[in-house]
Amino acid sequence: EVDGPHLDKKLQLAVLVGPHTASGAEILADALQTHQRAIVIGQPTLGKDSVEHVHKLSNGWGLKLSSARLLAASGQPRAGKGVQPTLPVPAAADDDDEADAALSVARAWLRERR
Repeated sequence: EVDGPHLDKKLQLAVLVGPHTASGAEILADALQTHQRAIVIGQPTLGKDSVEHVHKLSNGWGLKLSSARLLAASGQPRAGKGVQPTLPVPAAADDDDEADAALSVARAWLRERR
């Protein structure tokens, strides 16, 4: 657990996610949600569950290797499952509209907690 004099546990955090949220952003959203430090708003994340490296071969081909498996903050295997938002926001036809909708939900949620 993270603790210290500069950590304000009363600070309300909202994390916006979507189907393109992956890697470090997905790991952070999962950790904040699991430890009840933030509400996650939007759509399920990509569900990336491995770290991959591509090695270029001398013949111009490439070799892609999975070098690590990512675990959820709970310690369980991710198994390709993305982070499920606490407050889901329906998909929109346009990515900008979707982001605006998630941002509006986040703003409303934060205003309620002032």
